[in-house]
Amino acid sequence: MRKRFSLFYTVLLLSAVYGCRDNSEPVTYTEPVPQKMMRMVPEHDHVVKDDQPEQDRELIWSLPEGWTETRTSGMTISRITPSGDSGVAVTLTRLGGTGGSLTANISRWGSQLGIPQMSDDDLGAVQKEFSHSESDVVLVDFNVLPSTGESSMKVYIFRYPDFSLFLKAMGPKDALAALSDNIEKFAQSISYK
Repeated sequence: MRKRFSLFYTVLLLSAVYGCRDNSEPVTYTEPVPQKMMRMVPEHDHVVKDDQPEQDRELIWSLPEGWTETRTSGMTISRITPSGDSGVAVTLTRLGGTGGSLTANISRWGSQLGIPQMSDDDLGAVQKEFSHSESDVVLVDFNVLPSTGESSMKVYIFRYPDFSLFLKAMGPKDALAALSDNIEKFAQSISYK
């Protein structure tokens, strides 16, 4: 037993000595660090800033009077509650690139509202261009469809060169219609400077 044990360690030792004698350079591995890291800036209300040194731009917005905000980390950067007890929830979500195709997003949101399959007419009816000073913005408004039930949704999609911002308001159809002007003012206030 002792001979087998000695023989095993002798072979192991020789393998280690001769296996490491190839005179090759040590190999190092590096993990790429993302160029753009989103962070919340605590000294300003409603500000998200890129850490990219050559681009000192901020994503800013103004909330309508009485609305409250909870900033979050991850793709959803802010959860907003309108004043009163409307049952409407508003979120700001930032995604890299386009954030998916418009048709796929509209279909997914429609299914969230209980519209399992949208016709081409419905797809065309819910989307329109929204006039904004800085960005190409598409408004997707499910309130125009008679097929929506008690809940509805409005989504403003801001397309910037490197990312897309989604302002999504969802809640009871009547409450969403009543808040429509304030939601639009909020969308107009969004700026990336």
